[in-house]
Amino acid sequence: MRKSSRSGKIIGSAVATVAYLGAASVFAQGTSARVFMFHETKFYDGQVAATSDVYPDNFRDMLEFLARCGYKVIPISQFVEWHKGNGTIPTNAVVLTFDDNYIGNHQFAHPIMQELVMPGCFFAHTAYVGSTTGRPKGTWTQLNFTEKWGLVTCESHTVTHPYLTQTSNLNGELVNSKQAIETNLNKTCKYLAYPFGDYNSTVIAAAQAAGYEAAFTTQVGLNYRSTPRFELKRYGVGIGVTLAGFKSLCGYTGSDPNGPVIVDNADSGFSVRSGTWSTVGSTSSNYGHYGSNYRQANVSGSETAVARFTPSLPTTGYYDVFTWYQAPTDPYLNTSQALYRIAHKNGTSTVYVNQRINKACWFYLGRYQFNSGTSGYVEITNKASTGSYVCADAVKFQPVSSTAPTPITPIIVDNSTAGAFSTTGSWSASTSGYPYGSNCVVAQGSSGAATATATWTATIPRHGVYEIGVWFTTSSSTYRSASVPYTVYAVGGNKTVTVNQQDSAGGAKRFVSLGTFRLKAGTYPVVSVSNAIGSRTQYVSADAVRIAWVANAPYFTSDNTDGSTYFATSGTWTTSANAGYYGTNSLIAQAAGGLKTATWKFNLPVTGVYEPSVWYVAASDAYRSTSVPYTITHSGGTATVSLNQTINGSRFNALGQWTFNAGISVPAVQVSTNIADPNDYVSADAARMTYLGPQ
Repeated sequence: MRKSSRSGKIIGSAVATVAYLGAASVFAQGTSARVFMFHETKFYDGQVAATSDVYPDNFRDMLEFLARCGYKVIPISQFVEWHKGNGTIPTNAVVLTFDDNYIGNHQFAHPIMQELVMPGCFFAHTAYVGSTTGRPKGTWTQLNFTEKWGLVTCESHTVTHPYLTQTSNLNGELVNSKQAIETNLNKTCKYLAYPFGDYNSTVIAAAQAAGYEAAFTTQVGLNYRSTPRFELKRYGVGIGVTLAGFKSLCGYTGSDPNGPVIVDNADSGFSVRSGTWSTVGSTSSNYGHYGSNYRQANVSGSETAVARFTPSLPTTGYYDVFTWYQAPTDPYLNTSQALYRIAHKNGTSTVYVNQRINKACWFYLGRYQFNSGTSGYVEITNKASTGSYVCADAVKFQPVSSTAPTPITPIIVDNSTAGAFSTTGSWSASTSGYPYGSNCVVAQGSSGAATATATWTATIPRHGVYEIGVWFTTSSSTYRSASVPYTVYAVGGNKTVTVNQQDSAGGAKRFVSLGTFRLKAGTYPVVSVSNAIGSRTQYVSADAVRIAWVANAPYFTSDNTDGSTYFATSGTWTTSANAGYYGTNSLIAQAAGGLKTATWKFNLPVTGVYEPSVWYVAASDAYRSTSVPYTITHSGGTATVSLNQTINGSRFNALGQWTFNAGISVPAVQVSTNIADPNDYVSADAARMTYLGPQ
């Protein structure tokens, strides 16, 4: 399912649902479906999490489990149509829903779902679309993007999120929210999620009269065709649900040999080897910890407390090891020198971790070989000279091959990072406040245009979505501005975010998130800040930037076996027996005997910047040309790029980056036998289109 969907040409736009409906018949037909209810997937540093939140890394673990262990995530429309008696659903069918249209679901959940090709539904209360009061909500523009992409649909959560059994405006809440969604998104709104799960027979009758086809509650349980269609059940997933807890919600009791082994501090694999480790935190008081709580020990100049995480590993091999920890409201209470010891097959390795940053996520400790069983472990000690506490929360052991790409770790560029930080205008060093590293730089504000800028350059390892945070020193309103402009150089154009650098904003001692952005791979200026704050009496602080990977860029693949809609040839092409093909085979054509072409098309869900790339089977110079022409047809015309097919075979080779229109109106990539040597052959196998961002 995932391979065919991930490489499917028609994922996106209005035909996404068709792709999933068609895929359902591959599997045994199901008789029930689980619907999951999420709220926000985001970490707010320094703020207690809502009990309904799920941190992004935990959310990714859950979705990867579904893909790995035989669950089929289906569109909400397929589920409801099956419930009506139309069509089928696969066994282990799952529906993902998200209430309240929180901004975090656009910033984190949707990019992860794009990467993993998993559909879902955002239930929005329409009076608050785009609201920045309290926790920000997604805008109509963002909801329109999810609709066009074709995986996530927007449905109704009423207008103002009232208790529907108590409101005096029941019909208005139901009718007006439905109309707002239909007007702003140019679609038919069919489904409703009851706010607070509050409903009765009067509410059901009003929902039916308003034209809804189904409604979702907060009652827990499986949905069968016999379940009342306006009382559909959902499993709530909140801040205290670990991967193990999510497996339990799924009713999963099987083994998961390719999945991670996670040892939480509440698990039997956790043990206190020495000293005192206090149990801290709860589901209702979560500042970033994993599961229901965490352990902490007072720091000491000597090692007086040790905690151990011992996994039961199913196989001998390589594992990527990660740690999870939280930080209190004041991150500097945590140590910047947490000492981890990893006992593995080849000995013991020591890693120091700054627990004041990179919180509420899986932070990478390295790749190590472990024997199967319980001989390996990770220890954390309280020996440190900074902070007050060491946090022992959870450790993850992810099985990998020895050649697997190394996980992307957060990129931090400080004002002292050589070659990566530059300024224009007048900046002076400052050590006051809590700078990241040894100091920061400050510039006097400008009442007009910018007269001073600071820029951070970084190497982005791969195309994708990244969260960007900025560190600065705060001060009173006398010395700091509440509206400091940061610019992110993202795909599709520069994006400016204003930040409050005053003490009252709570930005001290942490990276303040600017949001998530689509960045392309490469080395270039990523963030800048200027002194254009409208005042000459205040100052701007420029210190450090953190760039944290969220999700890989989504892509669409057309193979040579995908049929005439997506792949076509002219002239004679033959199937090649050479190994190294994508999918099931590759094609070759000799230059002699007239021009031959092979053309790949894509059904792109949105207009934007894409990177086409091609896969071919390489061979020696006696059989392949060193200059094979590929013609790319994009929104601005055509471009021709030549590739050497004697090298770099059996992988996708990028051709460049251009803007492409949505749809399938033109051939996107074409290769021909227009090469110098008539005795050489050209390989035509697969092409891929990777979405980088808006135009």
